[in-house]
Amino acid sequence: MAWRNTRTLTLRHPQEDVPDPPTVPVGDRHKATEKSIEVAWTPTHDNGQPVTLYELQHVLCSDQEDDFGGAPSVQVIAVHRSYTLTGCITGSQYVFRVRAKNKHGWSPYSRASAACSTSTILPPGVPALREAGATWLDVQWARAPNGGVVRYEVEYQEVRPAVWRGGASHAWRSLACEELRDDRIVLPDLRPQKAYECRVRALTLEGFSVFTDPSEPMRTGRRY
Repeated sequence: MAWRNTRTLTLRHPQEDVPDPPTVPVGDRHKATEKSIEVAWTPTHDNGQPVTLYELQHVLCSDQEDDFGGAPSVQVIAVHRSYTLTGCITGSQYVFRVRAKNKHGWSPYSRASAACSTSTILPPGVPALREAGATWLDVQWARAPNGGVVRYEVEYQEVRPAVWRGGASHAWRSLACEELRDDRIVLPDLRPQKAYECRVRALTLEGFSVFTDPSEPMRTGRRY
């Protein structure tokens, strides 16, 4: 009986390793507020295994060389490729770097970002009531101190007790007014004898300010 020559074929998988570093984080100045900065990055090569986690470090810029030793960090699941750092010092700058992780471990860190600044756009004053009707409220605020305001964006909501479990939550409603450059507006179509609160932010060529704190509750009048 003749034996057929056989040859064993071994399939080799491409070599797997830790991921390559992500791209350098980039700050979005249009989303920065006076106390927050948003940065985003892009994954590169995962080297055979999917990335499951990112770790983002940040340091406050100083006159000395930026040192990431012992820098605060946050871990972000891989479906997200951006992060908003809150609680920043107003008028400050931060530098970021990021690394990626797969089943084989952590990549090296990316290069450090350029300095990312908090917004210098200060919010306007907290809205206050001028006059009330049964279905409207006339509110006014102090203008944003920076000047150069393109428009203001106003949100309001009815003040209600905390809802019971399973009840509907009450979100802020935005007033559709694209040309609002004045520091006063009438909130229309409200319910009589109900309390409302209002907040406002300014849009300039540099971006939005943060929203003001909510106003004191403002009550509509009785319908006669």
